Amino acid sequence: MPKAKRIMYKGQEYTLSKDEINQMRKGKVTADAFEERIAKGWNIKDAIYLNHNFVPFKNGVYLAVPVFNDTYYIKRSDFEDMRQKHNLSTQKIFSRVRKQPIEEVIPEEYTIYEKESDDDMNYLAEQREREKRIKERELNRLKERKPHLFNGTPQKHVFDKYCIHLFDNNVFAKVKTDQYGNVQRG
Repeated sequence: MPKAKRIMYKGQEYTLSKDEINQMRKGKVTADAFEERIAKGWNIKDAIYLNHNFVPFKNGVYLAVPVFNDTYYIKRSDFEDMRQKHNLSTQKIFSRVRKQPIEEVIPEEYTIYEKESDDDMNYLAEQREREKRIKERELNRLKERKPHLFNGTPQKHVFDKYCIHLFDNNVFAKVKTDQYGNVQRG
C-alpha cells in the first residue's frame, strides 16, 4: 500500500492520501506529470483525477489525442460536453481515430487544435542542411584526391575481342572446388 505523500501547493503543504495516490496510479499520472500540472496552475483535484491523456496545452487543460505522427488537442470543457451529448469516451475516441480521420470522429461543433510543430520542422530542415554540407564536403575531398574520376575519363571498360577469346579458351585460370571443398585450379 503506498504511503501518503506531502507536496507544496500555492505556498502551503498538502498531503496526498493513499486513495489519491492510487487514483494517480490508476490514471497513469507519474510524479513528474503531477508536478508539471501543479506548476502549470492546475488545481489539486484535476492534477490527481484526470488521467495521463489530459495535458497542459495553451494555458489550459486539453485531451491529447495521438494520431500516428501527429497529436491533436481537445479542450477539456468540449470533451466533457461530448461525453454528455454524444456519449464519446476517451477509449471510443482513441479507437475510432485509428480507423477514420479525426474530423469524422469529433463532431463539427467542437474545436480541434493541432500542435504547432515549427520546432520539429526547423530541426529537420537544419538536419537536412547539415547532411547536405557533409556530403558536399566529402565530394570535394574525393575530387581533390582522385581528380581522374571527375575529368571525363571513362570508368567502365568493355572487353575487346582478344580478351573474350582468352576467357573462352581457358587462358585465365579459373578457380574450381571439388565435392570436398578443396580448391582445384584448372
